[in-house]
Amino acid sequence: MIKCLRIMTAIAFLLALGACSANQASFNFTTSDIEYNKAAQALYPDRNPIIVVPGILGSKLVDVTTGELVWGGLEDLSIDPGTDKGLRQLALPIGDGKTPLSKLGSSLRPAGVLDKAHVSIAGLPAEYEIYSGILATLGAGGYVDSALGEKGALNYGSAHFTCFQFSYDWRRDIVESARELGRLIRQKREFVRAQIRERFATDRPALKFDIIAHSMGALVVRYYLMYGDAELPADGSLPALTWAGARDVSRVIYIAPPNAGAAISLLYLVDGRYIGPMSPLYPSALLATYPAAYQLLPRPRHNPVVWDRMPTRPVGDFLDADLWSRMGWSLDHPKRADVLAKLMPEVPDADERGRRAAAFQAQLLERARRFFAAMDRPASPPTTLKIYTVIGG
Repeated sequence: MIKCLRIMTAIAFLLALGACSANQASFNFTTSDIEYNKAAQALYPDRNPIIVVPGILGSKLVDVTTGELVWGGLEDLSIDPGTDKGLRQLALPIGDGKTPLSKLGSSLRPAGVLDKAHVSIAGLPAEYEIYSGILATLGAGGYVDSALGEKGALNYGSAHFTCFQFSYDWRRDIVESARELGRLIRQKREFVRAQIRERFATDRPALKFDIIAHSMGALVVRYYLMYGDAELPADGSLPALTWAGARDVSRVIYIAPPNAGAAISLLYLVDGRYIGPMSPLYPSALLATYPAAYQLLPRPRHNPVVWDRMPTRPVGDFLDADLWSRMGWSLDHPKRADVLAKLMPEVPDADERGRRAAAFQAQLLERARRFFAAMDRPASPPTTLKIYTVIGG
């Protein structure tokens, strides 16, 4: 992930250079106190604003009922999933298998892109740059990130309308996040046009955005470009391929997009995940409540899952809920009963918890299947949309 982010920073640097005059801005990656010269801060009414879309785990999550930063905190990356409270805060509600995923409530809301990760290793604090270098590099070329500028993290001057973060709840359904991206684009489009009218006494009715999307964020952007605000039809058919989202986008740079999925996501859903050194285990039953985790699975048509590491023995349809049950991967498996009880304290009967968990997981697997079908259909983008992919899969 760090290597991908360094490449992404280099791409941002190239974009920034394109926004500067011959008298380039000077900056220092080793400090957050970056200085910008007048050329870098210069504003141009005819250049496109940029939206940065992070990957999975790349957005902070705050509990709106308490104000607590649940993911992306200053002392530890997240609250402790080893506690009952932390486990329930990080999980999404386990539905009945019929309720639309967008209707499943959660007290967590996105609270900005994860700029830096703060963790403790052997009791010593450590800090890692995540997306801060990318945003700072764009800022050096005059793409002024609104969030960092407005909170005074960097000396951007007074104009904060040329670069925006799209933070989203990376646990939730990717289609849901894509529709949220559309709402942000429409909101910021009118905001930027108003700024241009005020500052330059002109208008850009045909204003478009450029987008930099990393990892799972690329899937969010791809769905939005192809289908706009369209939902996956309830009857299992494909949404109309309109390229509606491309009407407001000029260029897209995808960094490490998992277009064919990521096999490691299956391991996380089966075994759980350690985020980093000395971190607690994020149990598989927790991760299995995330619709996006299933939508990151590799495509079944590629036969990525095989028996005994033998390519000639593919598992077959590993999106089949019955297979998950037979293999012991399922959310209702007895080895996940303790975690399931903590996630569903309102359901006292263990058998009922298991039935509900099985129905919910079957819904998520079927949702992933329909998502794959929508993303994998042959489609040529409109000629007005320029797409660049770096280390894609």
